[in-house]
Amino acid sequence: MTTGGHLCDTDAAEHLVTVWNQMHAREVEAWDVQVQGDRAEQEERLRLVQAEEERVRDKEECLKEEEQKELEKKRPKINDFDDDKMVEDFVLPCPSQFTLGKLKSFSFTELWYFTEEGCAEAQESSRTLPDDAYGITRVDDFVALKPVTAFKASKNIIPDADLSW
Repeated sequence: MTTGGHLCDTDAAEHLVTVWNQMHAREVEAWDVQVQGDRAEQEERLRLVQAEEERVRDKEECLKEEEQKELEKKRPKINDFDDDKMVEDFVLPCPSQFTLGKLKSFSFTELWYFTEEGCAEAQESSRTLPDDAYGITRVDDFVALKPVTAFKASKNIIPDADLSW
């Protein structure tokens, strides 16, 4: 600029400072625009992530509500109470725990245990023996606890051949 003779050194320096200031102002303005764009893009991503999280949370809540409704449907309904119905004055006879244990293990069980006498004796013995009394038994190669009522065979058993029909 100074060799062509058009400008002196001071004018050339002022011109360079002015051009540099103008260029710097444009670059700062472009930088600010880029920073604002990046900030807006980051806010948009954050908004989308929050919207997705809220959508997932809403979906989970809907699933929980549906599961709750399903549980309500599956919950047993209590029937209405009938004031006119009389309560039975007897309990159906049931075989002893000893007999039920033999049935579960597919062992031979005498028929006497299923007669009225056998069921009555089972009911009587269940009153005399506590339900929480346990005895030790061997199951396969292990030691196990069984209710005492499951061990006791009746003294009054009648063989199947001697039963009257």
